[in-house]
Amino acid sequence: MLAADLALPENHALGVGLKLASLYGARLIAAHVPTLGGASTSPGGAAPSETGDEGQVSESLKQILAPQLAAVSHGLLECRGEPWPWLRALLERALPQALVLELSRRARETPALSGTSRRASPAEEICLRAPCAVVTVDTSPPAGAGEIRGAKLERILLVTDFSVESLAAAPAAVSLASRAQAQLILLYAGDSARQKQTNAICQTLRDLVPLGTRLLLKPECRVERGVLAEVALKAAAEDRADLLVLGIPRPEAGAAATAAGALGAAWRVCREAKCAVLTVRG
Repeated sequence: MLAADLALPENHALGVGLKLASLYGARLIAAHVPTLGGASTSPGGAAPSETGDEGQVSESLKQILAPQLAAVSHGLLECRGEPWPWLRALLERALPQALVLELSRRARETPALSGTSRRASPAEEICLRAPCAVVTVDTSPPAGAGEIRGAKLERILLVTDFSVESLAAAPAAVSLASRAQAQLILLYAGDSARQKQTNAICQTLRDLVPLGTRLLLKPECRVERGVLAEVALKAAAEDRADLLVLGIPRPEAGAAATAAGALGAAWRVCREAKCAVLTVRG
C-alpha cells in the first residue's frame, strides 16, 4: 500500500511503491493523501464511512498516474477526511504487508514526541502506529535529480543492536537484497564492551542470512560503537544506502518507557535519513 500526495511531480514514494510491487509481484493500493505533512486537527475519531474507490478519484489524477501504474496490478483511492483514522480503517481492512509513506518537508521537521503536549503529525502517527511494516520516503528530490528515486535499490543497510525488536527486521532486509540483487550491509551498533567481540558479532550478523539465500554480492558485516539511531543515520549517509532497515517495537508496546524511547528514536531516523527507511514491527 502507498500513502502519498500522488499529484506531486516526480513522486519518490510512488517510485518506491512501484519498485516493491514489481519485486514481489504484489498489488499496489495507491492512496492519494494530500494532507500528510500538516498538523493533525483531531487526535482520533471515527474514520469516514467512505474509504474510497477508483470511482471517487478525479479523472485528471487517474490520467496523470495511469502511465506509471500500468506496469503493476493496482487500485487507486483518495483520502476524504482526517488522514490517520482514514488510513487506519483502510489498513485494518486491506491488511497490507507494507505501507509506503510519504514524508513531506514539514513532516520531517516535526520533532519526536516527548513528554510535552505536542500533538503528533499525521505522518508520525502513521509511521509509529501502523500495524504493518512502513517505508518512509522523503518527498524532497535531491539537487539535479532527473528520475524518481525508488527505482534504484542497490544498497540495503540493516542496523541492529541484537535486541528482539531490531532483529525482527533481518528477514525483510535479506529478502529485499535477494530479490533486488542489492548489496546487503549488516551493521551492529552497540557499546564498547561488546566491541571487543568483533569477530563473534560479525559471525552473528552473517548468520542472519539463511543458508541458500541467493545474493549477488557477499554481505558486508561491520561493528560500530554508539546508539543505534546515531549509528544508523551516520552509516546510511556514508554508505550511500538506498534503503535503511530497522526493527521497532509493536504499536501496543508504546506505553512502556523503553518502547517509547525506541519509537521516538525510530521517528528521528525516519525524519533525518536521506534515504528511504523501512521499519519492521518486532
